[in-house]
Amino acid sequence: MTKADEAYIRVAATPSPSPVRFDPAHVERLPEIARRYFRRAIAPGTALHTSVQLEMTGRFLLGDKEDLQSYRMAARQVLRAPDQFVWLPKLRSGPISIVGSDALVAGEAWTRFWLMGCQSASKRDPRSARKRDPLSRMVRRSRNAPCAARGVGRAEPDRRRAQRKAS
Repeated sequence: MTKADEAYIRVAATPSPSPVRFDPAHVERLPEIARRYFRRAIAPGTALHTSVQLEMTGRFLLGDKEDLQSYRMAARQVLRAPDQFVWLPKLRSGPISIVGSDALVAGEAWTRFWLMGCQSASKRDPRSARKRDPLSRMVRRSRNAPCAARGVGRAEPDRRRAQRKAS
């Protein structure tokens, strides 16, 4: 079992606090666009869990805009807002496979991917440091458990857009 698999099990097994129930008043202080979204997406009385496990399938695009390569993707993810997640994707395109993990667990963050199971496929580019930053990844992933994103502020530049910021 890999370190990422062990981390996934550990995060998924951590007991969740009793969830609060959604009340439209909970989103009253959010930007109008976020209020509309949550009031349509979440029925009053729905349990608001701070942890969620997801299974994903679909297409994953890698490469430059001019030369994207499409991979079949299957992934599982556990999110425990506001400070832990583990994402375990498997990508395949013909004979090419990429597996790996992206995680923030107990203050330790990593992004590790392997091509064909042996060659590191993780790119180290200083310009992409923000994308690798564990807090920014958690903020992006919190859209899958939006009510659990404590510490994530929102702003509304106009009626059609909302922004998220971590504090």
